[in-house]
Amino acid sequence: MTVDSTTKRDVTGKTIVGPTKSQAGMRVVTLPDFAADIIEEHLDRYVPAAPEALFYTRRLGEFAPMDGREFLAALKKACGEAGVESSIFHDLRHSGMTLYGQAGATLAELMSRAGHSSVGSVMRYQHAIRERDAVLIDKMTGLE
Repeated sequence: MTVDSTTKRDVTGKTIVGPTKSQAGMRVVTLPDFAADIIEEHLDRYVPAAPEALFYTRRLGEFAPMDGREFLAALKKACGEAGVESSIFHDLRHSGMTLYGQAGATLAELMSRAGHSSVGSVMRYQHAIRERDAVLIDKMTGLE
């Protein structure tokens, strides 16, 4: 998947599509096959084949980006229908980057995947998990 633009709010509060915050934000992100299949199905079903088409919009066939409130409402509805607790969408980024790090990614790999140009930025997405501490101690002492 190629990341070459992002949504953000302009000075009036309107959601607009524009360039990423930094050059590091423009990147190719590898997805597992099951996720790529889901995204491909979504694109085929809901996204018009046009250069200005967005992955998600306010309504099917529109090119206007969803604002944060609309996106959160849609997320809460989808989570409710799936029977899972909803949270802030950005929390998924924290979870994903933490798991990516636990899988063995180096700082450079974490920075590349997240689109960050500084170690400080990517470290905000790394969260210590108590269970992981026990696993690391076992590995360190050879008790795994």
